[in-house]
Amino acid sequence: MKTSRKFSSAELSDIKQKISEHTGYYLMNLCILQQAFTRKSYTADRRENNESFEFIGDSVIGYYATRFIAERFGGLNEDRTFSSRITEKDLAGIRSRLVSNAHFAELIDEWDIAKYLVVGREDTELSVKHRADLFEAIIGAIAIHCSWQENKLRPVVERALHVEEFLSTVHREEYRPTEFRAENAVQTLKELEEKGLIRVRYSVDPPDILGYEQNGDPIWRVHCIVSEWGLIRAVTAGSKRLAKRFAAYLVLAERYELPNEYGVNRSLMFWEYRNGTLMPSTVEDLDRGIQRPSRPPRS
Repeated sequence: MKTSRKFSSAELSDIKQKISEHTGYYLMNLCILQQAFTRKSYTADRRENNESFEFIGDSVIGYYATRFIAERFGGLNEDRTFSSRITEKDLAGIRSRLVSNAHFAELIDEWDIAKYLVVGREDTELSVKHRADLFEAIIGAIAIHCSWQENKLRPVVERALHVEEFLSTVHREEYRPTEFRAENAVQTLKELEEKGLIRVRYSVDPPDILGYEQNGDPIWRVHCIVSEWGLIRAVTAGSKRLAKRFAAYLVLAERYELPNEYGVNRSLMFWEYRNGTLMPSTVEDLDRGIQRPSRPPRS
């Protein structure tokens, strides 16, 4: 920490570069920059310390954090009502973690700029609160500098908070169907549909279209389509039930960013379930490997 507001050219250059690197915004105004790094303990004059910037930054971060979480875990239904895939308590819990002092302090440590914070002589320790306040002050300073422009401010908060990484981790580890297995994937999608969160459609290609394996086994292909999620997965299998089950499973795995327990993780549309294994496929590969008699071969 510093006990003088005088920044060297090297210090200013480092501050500007790191803020730009971690927010995507280049804060050029020297007066605003110095104010953002000056704590009240250094001066009792509100116009020269960063208290106002902290307040603004806290409000801006809270607003965008709420938007990011609502957009990730909820959306508008066809009747224009809003619904969330998780409870209000869970939404509040995620937001609390995203905007916590501990999270802000970790980010400031990552930026390595707390050493430039200007404090009074009674501030002898760089606490979590000191670092969190600095993070809020920087966001507040950017809000003022960019004149609250949405197209600049939203990406700043999103990048500074590592929102995509944070919410993806939350999605993978916590907020997903609790009994997630291929065996209940169809039921899980059905329950989400009953809650009005999605609409599920299955498209079936029967053996009359696809034909039969050389040993006479039928080939079924089922497409599982969830337009609200922008997802389609198609699986071929020896029965319609298996094809439907694994198509639903793959849609859920992709949406909730879960590992594929069958060993392959790829965002592909066409898959094949054969001999207990779920593997990527293509329509062309499938078509080359089957016969197409009008009816199953006689045994």
